[in-house]
Amino acid sequence: MLEWQAQYPSTKHLTMSVNLSGKQLAQPELINQIKKILGRTGFDPRLLKLEITESVMMENAEAAIEQLRALRALGVELSIDDFGTGYSSLSYLHRFPAATLKVDRSFVNRIGKGDGNDEIIGTIVTLARNLKMEVVAEGVETEEQRQYLATLNCEYVQGYLLSRPLTVASAAEMLGHHM
Repeated sequence: MLEWQAQYPSTKHLTMSVNLSGKQLAQPELINQIKKILGRTGFDPRLLKLEITESVMMENAEAAIEQLRALRALGVELSIDDFGTGYSSLSYLHRFPAATLKVDRSFVNRIGKGDGNDEIIGTIVTLARNLKMEVVAEGVETEEQRQYLATLNCEYVQGYLLSRPLTVASAAEMLGHHM
């Protein structure tokens, strides 16, 4: 990311998302490791988004809240990944210092099926908005899905509709063409 920011100055506000496993979240040295990496690289912590699945956070919610608050104190952004698929308690949701809810692809894949799924997505988007969180819909593969999500004011989507996974070289080439 630092190389891309140097090569393409218009990318200076792009964020990098990194999945964080339950095992990593439970490591006592996690905060210091991330702090050292940020210090060594000079990467802006506000541009780093750590994604933690809902189920991982609920395994030990109190310990997770403590770790997540320490990460937020570093300036790192946090996302709750795969929201809606775990067994989270809504009483904890407002306590997690996350800025983003990511709607799981299993909901996005069922858009328009008439099984109540669309209402669930709408509820998740409304919940996130009421908690002052951003929403990202995962697994968007069709223009119809993107359009439906836009009607819900879900402005961020990811999935094959936008791009298949890219190699570093392919991503750099794309940035060169679009930046």
